[in-house]
Amino acid sequence: MTAMLDRPDPIGADRPGTAPAMPERPASRFPQSQPRRRPWHRLSRSGLAWQQVRRAPATMCYLAAVWVAGLVTGSIAHGPPRWLSGHVGAGVPSLGHGYWWTPLSAGLWASGLGSYLAVTMLGLLILAPAEHRMGVSRTFTMLLACQAVGLMLATGLVKLAGLVREPWLSTLTGVTAASALPGLLGVGFALSCTLTPLWRRRLRLLLAVAVTISALYIGHLEQVAQACGALAGLVTGALTHGRARSWARLRASQHEIRVLAGVLVAVPALGGMLAALAAHADGPMSLFSFLSATPGPGPRALAAGWPSPAAACASVSSTPSGRAWPCGPPRRCSCCWPPTGCAAAAAWPGGSRWSST
Repeated sequence: MTAMLDRPDPIGADRPGTAPAMPERPASRFPQSQPRRRPWHRLSRSGLAWQQVRRAPATMCYLAAVWVAGLVTGSIAHGPPRWLSGHVGAGVPSLGHGYWWTPLSAGLWASGLGSYLAVTMLGLLILAPAEHRMGVSRTFTMLLACQAVGLMLATGLVKLAGLVREPWLSTLTGVTAASALPGLLGVGFALSCTLTPLWRRRLRLLLAVAVTISALYIGHLEQVAQACGALAGLVTGALTHGRARSWARLRASQHEIRVLAGVLVAVPALGGMLAALAAHADGPMSLFSFLSATPGPGPRALAAGWPSPAAACASVSSTPSGRAWPCGPPRRCSCCWPPTGCAAAAAWPGGSRWSST
């Protein structure tokens, strides 16, 4: 009896009172105790706007300050007025008068409505993500540094070009620029240093194309300052966030090489069209705009080159419609047939015979 009780149970036999262990169910990714977040498509427009303000409060405050400064001073449509641009815009005249604060104060204004919209768009697309990845203090320190360095470096280049009589930059010695874009572009290049290699190359390529086209084809002091601010942001970001990378990681794929070649081919065409649409394009490559659109003759040139108003009217009517009226809306000629629009009426002797419609 004792021997039978002491006999060990066979391996794998089920003991009374014990049950096989069941595998545990993995924990749910969405615990029932926590309420699920409201999806984006169910939020109203006011809710989406409030979410963006909560995510990037410093960016929204900066953009609000730029728009408030423009509205108070009446600078939204055409930039700061003449009496204000000399005190807030950076350039050789303002720095020559001792206005040392102008490289920083220029960041609260823009040159027109298009520039204000560009500042707002870049602020939402660049400054807000940089605030998340780099922090508020580092982002706005980079913004102020790139803004000041970009405008001061551009002013120094203009001053040097005036001394050596360079034909492009020497014409900007009496100009001031007020724009927040140099600092924003510098933050964009600094932000690219914190991204993955693929997105870093994409962002740098996009910003570099925009800066190159604006500087070489438009060529105002504002565009030169944007290029200098972008360079300052790239150097500062590389020194701050740069890491030792092997040359193998710097090699681009065949797809990236094809994209780069396509961009290099598209830059002259895009720059020529942009220079043709700009009011006063003074860049060193602005003459390429004649490949996209040929400007028509002005009214004074027509008045001096044609013997009669009828011939001038016919010449204007035969020019391309997009560039035929450099002096405003067309007027109707009452002395020639057929009655076509003629912009040379104001410049022709005896212009009272031309009746506007």
